[in-house]
Amino acid sequence: MVRTFFSILMMLSTAIAGMLLWQWQWYSENRDKTTEIINPHAVQYLKITHTKGAVTVEQTIKGLPAGTYTVENQNIQKWSCIENQTSNCTPKEKAGKTVRSNGKQLRFSYSFPLNSNKPSFVLMNWSLRIKNISIDNTRVEIIESGNRKGMWAAGAPVLANKVKKYIDYYVFEGNAESFPLYFHSGKLSHRKLSNKLEIYGELAPDQASRLKQAVAEISDFPFLAIIATDQYPEYKAGNLMIISSLQGLEQELLTQYLQLQYPFLDKQETWLQSYIGQLLFSQKTQSEKVHLINKSIEEELSADQQSRFIEILKEEKGRIYSAQLLDALLSKAAGQKTSFFTENRFTAKSVIPLYFIENKNVLVNRNEINGERAIYIKNQRFYPFETVASSLGYAINMVNPTHYLITRDSNSYRFYLDKSSFLFNDKTYGISENPFLTLNEKVYIQEIWLNEIFQTFVRENKNEIEIVEL
Repeated sequence: MVRTFFSILMMLSTAIAGMLLWQWQWYSENRDKTTEIINPHAVQYLKITHTKGAVTVEQTIKGLPAGTYTVENQNIQKWSCIENQTSNCTPKEKAGKTVRSNGKQLRFSYSFPLNSNKPSFVLMNWSLRIKNISIDNTRVEIIESGNRKGMWAAGAPVLANKVKKYIDYYVFEGNAESFPLYFHSGKLSHRKLSNKLEIYGELAPDQASRLKQAVAEISDFPFLAIIATDQYPEYKAGNLMIISSLQGLEQELLTQYLQLQYPFLDKQETWLQSYIGQLLFSQKTQSEKVHLINKSIEEELSADQQSRFIEILKEEKGRIYSAQLLDALLSKAAGQKTSFFTENRFTAKSVIPLYFIENKNVLVNRNEINGERAIYIKNQRFYPFETVASSLGYAINMVNPTHYLITRDSNSYRFYLDKSSFLFNDKTYGISENPFLTLNEKVYIQEIWLNEIFQTFVRENKNEIEIVEL
């Protein structure tokens, strides 16, 4: 009996141990699969050594949990893992780009040649990346021993720039996965105007003051390093900009900001950035249409509505812009619907004045005129002339583009779109202003003159406007 009991006990122990081992193996195998799909955050440190004709990089990434990761960068074909007491970077595949980490920092080493025919150059996409990993902060240390007559700049703030006996030493740090580096084959003066703007090149004192003010006016202006040189073609990527001259830089900064915060997908509408720049920052523009657009809005909106429109544009920065979106934001500020920017989206066309579209249905003698709306311009309400006249029972004859003859029974009217007078049964009547307005080739008549000429009155409720004959 006792022997049988111990036999059963041993069999159960063996089975349990086997199950535990199987579960552990399953957990170990799936732990790597799990870490492949998460998106942790990390920081990285890169040490660059520049000698004649080559750049050597040692890259350290910290903050990654244990797991399997994929190393990416098509420009860097050869790299190696550095393993020691503080680093673990074991290739999972001999010829692959996948590594397994035990939770310690990852360290890589690689190098690439430089074109000796280019004394000044930009390094873009020069570091390794880990797939599905967000890098919150990058620090780059550069040791320069190959060409000490030159200097380094970057699309990130400078933390250190020291000249030692045998080397020059630079440190840059930014809140990004990577940023471009620029080597200049000479020396440029460096000036930090604010935490957001650094200038490489000669800068007049008065211009420095204007640049500080321009950046201060834009609270969310991203960091930008600007290099003024004729030794390299003009260039813009990330937070680095290379230009041939610092002249007009204030306006260029505003242009860069507008392209970042108010981008237009349709190239035919990108000129509207100039209007936004003029409205928000008084940016100078040579566009006559921008001035006319601004004038039309100023004439139509109250001061409070204009202020509201500016505040809405500031709140809605960072979106993908279009003429339709500007219409929606302007409608929100004014409390009335408009298609102003959509109708003026092409620069070659003349400016159509700002007007607002009445939301209520329009009826004539209790019959709704489908698909037609009244409009407001300069706080006056206008109606589509031909549709309303036809609904009142008049036959319409357009004698020429500015001359209407309309008849009903024995009565006739002659209207001239370019005159402040009309004929009723061939008798001339003068009026104090032209009652007509032409927009998008459609003729509208002002409400007060509609009532006066055709002996009608208007009554309305929250849903409808009705034109009624007396």
